[in-house]
Amino acid sequence: MVQKCWVPPVDIDNLSGIASVGVDVSSNGDLIGQPEVVRYVPGQESLSKSLVDALFACSAFKGLPTGEYAAWKKLVINVSKKHTGLYLYDDGAVR
Repeated sequence: MVQKCWVPPVDIDNLSGIASVGVDVSSNGDLIGQPEVVRYVPGQESLSKSLVDALFACSAFKGLPTGEYAAWKKLVINVSKKHTGLYLYDDGAVR
């Protein structure tokens, strides 16, 4: 769902790293607080900024299984030149 809102930065052809942004999500799919950049390549901040922008553009997240809220209330979303990916985490540790 974030991928459809992600607009690659204009310097995407010069980027080679991965950016990861953590976010807390309420049970109705709204963002709680500010997304937190948890991984980026120095000098390639435009990649993490584009991901944060996509999170705000796509919130609220609809269609997530409400019965599994404990599993997706904290998310880490990764983006690179080639793909976006969603990973769940608990207490800040990617699993």
